[in-house]
Amino acid sequence: MPTPSTCRSRRYLSAGATLLLSGLLLSPAATSAQTAGKAPAVLDLPAPAAVKGRAGRFQMANGTSAAAPTVYRVPRAQIHAPVAVIVATRRPERPLAVDILKFENGKADQTGRTDARGVAVFRFRTEGEFLVRIAAAAPGEPFDLMIWHGEEAAVPIPPAYRFAPREATAK
Repeated sequence: MPTPSTCRSRRYLSAGATLLLSGLLLSPAATSAQTAGKAPAVLDLPAPAAVKGRAGRFQMANGTSAAAPTVYRVPRAQIHAPVAVIVATRRPERPLAVDILKFENGKADQTGRTDARGVAVFRFRTEGEFLVRIAAAAPGEPFDLMIWHGEEAAVPIPPAYRFAPREATAK
């Protein structure tokens, strides 16, 4: 699971509710029943940071897969700015399943897997928040989640051919 410094859990409990739940969860029957049908926790990514010199915003999180899928909530997407979601696994031989969801109903709007290089890329436009669900066949797979809000960055490409001066070719 990602560290709390990377993301915050959206679930907030009062002190009394925390004590009550901790007493229930410490019993072996409650613990096994809870993990068997437990819905994945939704982790909030921090607000996107502006990138100096670029017309866009960037978010990133590092994580490790768990038994249940890891779900990240991405806030503040704007319809006029395209979004690129990139998931990279550090072990390309063990692919990750990646789903993009608009709502927490469990139905994915886009699905995919990391390729032979260990990378999955999604490009789309949306308004408001969306969710990224990452699952692995076995727990313990490290991954990186990167999200770019904005137009695709133009990278100058050097010319493929360089022409020699006419005098050099006349010999």
